[in-house]
Amino acid sequence: MAASEQREGPIPVEWRQTVCRILDSHDPDAIGVVPQADRDWHSTYPYAWDYERDDAMAAALRDDGVTGLHITDMIPPSDTYALWFTYQQTRLYGKIGLLPKGKIIIIFSSHRPRKGDERL
Repeated sequence: MAASEQREGPIPVEWRQTVCRILDSHDPDAIGVVPQADRDWHSTYPYAWDYERDDAMAAALRDDGVTGLHITDMIPPSDTYALWFTYQQTRLYGKIGLLPKGKIIIIFSSHRPRKGDERL
């Protein structure tokens, strides 16, 4: 099923807990960020620290009602979810991939919505 055909749904608790643990660690060896996600974050919030993005994403994932879109075609292969998170009262699009061994995440996206904020 293509991403455009997928529907937003609950993000599994185990995935959320694992990703939050890694985000909370603020460990640069466990949190990878693709260059575009880093540029997007820093161009929107030039004075924000990376840990503030990590904390905002983790806060969204701690909400039991959080929903996301499961993405299955990321490179490198990872268990990836797109989700909404909030920073400084602004709704942002995020995409986080959990690598297969469950010890490293990759932040693929962290930016203002580019296609509206109705759907992920």
